[in-house]
Amino acid sequence: MKRERRFQPFAIFFLILMLGSWTLVPSAGAESDKAEEKPWERFSLILGGGIVYMKSDVRIGSQSTGISVNLEDALGLDTNMVVLRAEGIARLGDSRRHRLDFGYFDLSRSGTKTLGREITIGNTVYPIGTTVDTEFDMKLFKGAYSYSLVQDARIDFGLGAGLYVLPIKFQISNSRSGAMEDSSSTAPLPFVEMHIDYALTPKLFIKQNLNLFYLEYKQFKGRLVDATIGLEYNIWKHFGMGLAFNIFSLSVQDNGETSNLKGSIAFAFSGLMLYGKVMYW
Repeated sequence: MKRERRFQPFAIFFLILMLGSWTLVPSAGAESDKAEEKPWERFSLILGGGIVYMKSDVRIGSQSTGISVNLEDALGLDTNMVVLRAEGIARLGDSRRHRLDFGYFDLSRSGTKTLGREITIGNTVYPIGTTVDTEFDMKLFKGAYSYSLVQDARIDFGLGAGLYVLPIKFQISNSRSGAMEDSSSTAPLPFVEMHIDYALTPKLFIKQNLNLFYLEYKQFKGRLVDATIGLEYNIWKHFGMGLAFNIFSLSVQDNGETSNLKGSIAFAFSGLMLYGKVMYW
């Protein structure tokens, strides 16, 4: 859990940066009457990928009996991996102020390691020298709606809400002894969303997006921060490219019967993504 806190200052930085971009609104509004066409596409599809740095902790069982295990240090999962990501945007209506966002990416990993220390997961003890196989399957599906409160030829500022659906499965096993422990959860996490897109030129854009979620209910506790800032250039009318930096931090904990997790999962990553973008106006 403590590793996640390193990502919180980055999230605060993104929030300050995005709120600071609001100072651009008066000058943008002054020029809106002169603009013949807004530079915001009606539909777009983004496909890209990049190398991300990850940290993850898993606890199976209650807080009193379960033991938290770091998947990278203790079980040998890679801290760096190439992640492919797909996103889509649809702006509805003649004003294009109503916006739908969709996203998907897969962060599943697996690994094999001979343990250098004894660990206990659930009801199973894995002694030193045991070779274990670990699978950590995690996929993210995102859907969101937002409304552009300010939109002209220079800026698109919107607020909205959405839903993340995260099928998560953790499994550790030993093929010789047949011992296996697993935990799974499909967590629907609602979030509030804010985006600020700024046109530096008719073809060059700064893109900023921030998604936040926090909920405590009975013995369930969840938190999510997803922040992105990028630079995007439209090479042609229907194709562009961009480079974005993304941080993502997730913590889900359930010590009761609220979900089928029966433990906790803490996960965070950060990295750069290079992508291509197909647009329709």
